[in-house]
Amino acid sequence: MKKRLAPLAAAVTLGLVLVPAAAASAATRTTPYNCGTRDAKVTASAPTNVTLTVSGTTRSATNSAGASVTLYDYDGQGTAYASSSNASVSIHVTCF
Repeated sequence: MKKRLAPLAAAVTLGLVLVPAAAASAATRTTPYNCGTRDAKVTASAPTNVTLTVSGTTRSATNSAGASVTLYDYDGQGTAYASSSNASVSIHVTCF
């Protein structure tokens, strides 16, 4: 019985090692915005780490409970770029 279980145990162990590595993929998002004459508050968030670039300014954050970064664009229009080593990243723009 031991001889039959050894290959199965090795396959299960190998699967556990490979699956998380394959599931961890980087995410990027690009969001254009136009607030007209108002200013823009741009927030990017991701599960553990995020980098946000707005109008040439870049800011990053890391937090195991969820990372979030906010930048302000006083021109009110442009494009926001966000990236994360996680599988998802989101950008939220508020005009004020």
